[in-house]
Amino acid sequence: VLELGSGTGVCGIALAALGADVILTDLPDRLSLLDKNVEANRDLVGNRAKTQVLDWTNGKIPDGIDIVLAVDCVYYNSTISPLINLLKD
Repeated sequence: VLELGSGTGVCGIALAALGADVILTDLPDRLSLLDKNVEANRDLVGNRAKTQVLDWTNGKIPDGIDIVLAVDCVYYNSTISPLINLLKD
């Protein structure tokens, strides 16, 4: 599972706790909180949750992803087109 705009990571952490392999992504300035929350739940997620920077304006969805998840991740109209283009690519 690739989670886009993970924020605090609640959804991705829950999926990893249930057994999914999850890459939680966000912008560089948001990654420290995401890392902290994944580490705080390491006993639940094991090695199934990883964090990674993904900027929708110049990033690419990694190969081998089965599910792309976007939960409550658009707060500004200016991010809608980059999100759509990322998903189309």
